[in-house]
Amino acid sequence: MRKDKIGTLQLVALLLAITSAVVPLVYALTILWSSPVGVTVTDTIGLGVYADSSCTIPVTSISFGDQKKGAYAYKVLFIKNTGTANITLDWSSNKPTSILAGDDWVYKSGESWASIRNYVLKVGEILETKYEIFILPNAPTGSKTWTLNLGSAS
Repeated sequence: MRKDKIGTLQLVALLLAITSAVVPLVYALTILWSSPVGVTVTDTIGLGVYADSSCTIPVTSISFGDQKKGAYAYKVLFIKNTGTANITLDWSSNKPTSILAGDDWVYKSGESWASIRNYVLKVGEILETKYEIFILPNAPTGSKTWTLNLGSAS
């Protein structure tokens, strides 16, 4: 019986030796490749411009139709922050100076109107605005088009 115990002990020792040799090898194989990992968490900036206060009719173009020389005209537009961060608004246009004395994009601020420039639009907030044009009294007749841009102040 003593021989059986010695044989069993030798077998256990052999298994331990194999296990202790294989386990580090397997572990070493799992880390033969490594790479640093990074992530930058950002906010989604999104704006929508709509023709209605429910923000269901997106504005894709603005038409002022026929206007007289020297006229003032405006369109009501609703701006909605559809992103995940507050946005400081800014706008620009490449208005045709040959017919327009100016243009402005404003919102009701208390009892007066103020430029939307630098207005901080909170996430989900809807801002009622007016895009205004001022036609020169001596503007030439004819049709003109230009681009109106809305974005975030840098």
